[in-house]
Amino acid sequence: MILSDDQVTYIENSLTQYGVIETELNEGLTDHICTYIENGDHTDFQIAYNEALQKFGGQFGLFALQRQTFYAVALKKILRRKKLQFIVGFLAAFLISTALIFKLMHWPYAGLLIFIGFIILNFGFLPLFFYNRYKSSKNKLFIN
Repeated sequence: MILSDDQVTYIENSLTQYGVIETELNEGLTDHICTYIENGDHTDFQIAYNEALQKFGGQFGLFALQRQTFYAVALKKILRRKKLQFIVGFLAAFLISTALIFKLMHWPYAGLLIFIGFIILNFGFLPLFFYNRYKSSKNKLFIN
């Protein structure tokens, strides 16, 4: 069975109605369903489409797939933000503690190190920290 453009559009729209809102996942599922229908021995589109949906677990299977994709994407972003926050926080703490040692030993550049450390702390670490807190609370709302 060869699918028309209207039938492909119908598949994309029905997947969106089933809760598959992420574009890449929707395109991938549409491609798989179209391949399944075109390789089958079906003559009626609606029967072939319903059978293909059942192969993916039906409406609940598609919703679970959307949810798992969200978790995978969100987890990557969360880990990337946490790494950046850790690196910036470590750099700020390292500069400030090194500057304090320089200050105690009356070595040069102690004031410059303290200044750079506090700049990184105030304009790098703290905004990242509060942004991560905000995004974590926003993700918790979506999960629940």
